[in-house]
Amino acid sequence: MATRRTNPTAVNVTPGGPIRVTLGPTRDVVLIEGEARTLEGTDLPATTRDAFAAKLRWNPRDSHWVFLRIAPPVMFFAVLQWGRWPPGPV
Repeated sequence: MATRRTNPTAVNVTPGGPIRVTLGPTRDVVLIEGEARTLEGTDLPATTRDAFAAKLRWNPRDSHWVFLRIAPPVMFFAVLQWGRWPPGPV
């Protein structure tokens, strides 16, 4: 994950500390929990940096950006759902 160095997500990361990140819209959220590490662009292998830039079509390698490496302490997956299932008209 890449974010601006001044973004609260990056500023509040404690090395090796717990982190919780949510992605997606309110009704379809992905919650990622794990331990975080902040990495400078120069700390990543060149192939990783290049692949990131090629896939997203922008270059997060300048000094305004940092990478966050989030690793779950154990493999744990849970699917939580609310609302109507299966989705469909109300």
